[in-house]
Amino acid sequence: MFSSSNSHQIGNTFLLVFAGHAPGPLLTRIMPEDIVVHVERPAPANVVLKKGASVFIDMVSIHRNPHTFPDANKFQPSRWADLPEHRYTTFGSGPRACLGRKFAQIEALTMLSSLLRDWKVDVVLRDGETGEEYEERVMGNAGMPGMTFGVIGEMKVQFTRRTSQA
Repeated sequence: MFSSSNSHQIGNTFLLVFAGHAPGPLLTRIMPEDIVVHVERPAPANVVLKKGASVFIDMVSIHRNPHTFPDANKFQPSRWADLPEHRYTTFGSGPRACLGRKFAQIEALTMLSSLLRDWKVDVVLRDGETGEEYEERVMGNAGMPGMTFGVIGEMKVQFTRRTSQA
């Protein structure tokens, strides 16, 4: 039922979901030295980040930036295919990147493949609700219920066991 191509699609879907809804949406750093950063928007300029300054990196906005990822809010898992690791920053980047990144990705791919092999998963819409209305209702209530990003409120899904393909 699952080919290598399906595994890549599931892996890319995992990356897409975590890019837009990162469990740890901010990275914080304290500048170890003065660093000059060239920015292009809103206008080209050089910005000096001073030694000792706190820097907050908004991971969700980076992955939803339409200048970097056209149609960033469109569900398009293929955008993550063959993307260099440093461009996908949900697990951090550089020397302070998450040590468990590869393990988490392999574990998630294994769990998702096993789940989707045996179960069909559908969202449960309210009477008369469209897919777009469901997304707005669910993601419109998303936020920071604690230290991590999450959905606040009801989000129903239905699992249907797949029949055996003997």
